[in-house]
Amino acid sequence: HAGIYYQPGSSMARLCVRGADLVYQYCAKHKVPHERVGKLIVACDESEVPVLHDLHKRGTANGVKGLEILDGKQVEQLEPNVKVVAALHSPNTGICDFGALCKSFVNDVLKTGKGALHLNFEVTNIEKIGEKVLVSGKEPGQAGPYKTVKAT
Repeated sequence: HAGIYYQPGSSMARLCVRGADLVYQYCAKHKVPHERVGKLIVACDESEVPVLHDLHKRGTANGVKGLEILDGKQVEQLEPNVKVVAALHSPNTGICDFGALCKSFVNDVLKTGKGALHLNFEVTNIEKIGEKVLVSGKEPGQAGPYKTVKAT
């Protein structure tokens, strides 16, 4: 999420904007396939145009980069098959290969020698103790006490 929809100053707005920047940086550094494809939020009729202006104002306040209101002709230049009155263009919105991103995250953790990947692990509790995080849960078919995974 680019951070367009969230209340200015909210944690979600800040995390979306910062997170988008960090994901692009991470993908570039770790050669994870990604592309800034952009996004159009459209107004099909005049009654929807004020919503675009509100979203533009909100997104700009949140620090979303490059937001621009386009008229119908400008939209048609970007997307010839889209016929609308106006649109909010978010050129920084993008996609990444999420599977490759997750694999890269796992590889980063495994390289430290301090982590492991647990698939099909039902998390039942997460507890922060000082600088450590204890994740408790169980694996499929496990009877008896819960397994605890420590993270630092």
